[in-house]
Amino acid sequence: MTAARLSPAMRNMLRAAIAGKPVPNGETRAALIARSMLTDAGQPTAAGRAVFAPQQPTACREPAC
Repeated sequence: MTAARLSPAMRNMLRAAIAGKPVPNGETRAALIARSMLTDAGQPTAAGRAVFAPQQPTACREPAC
């Protein structure tokens, strides 16, 4: 899943969780848990962290690269 598929509230909550801030209970937290972005304890998963990870450049297949 990409960040584009997350609502602004979900992105903000996920960023806060990655920063180590407490995540309050609510529908947004439940939605992130359902998408495997947060654990039941409110900790970000690898999938959640990957949403904001820098994108790796793809290898160029052209001979001129």
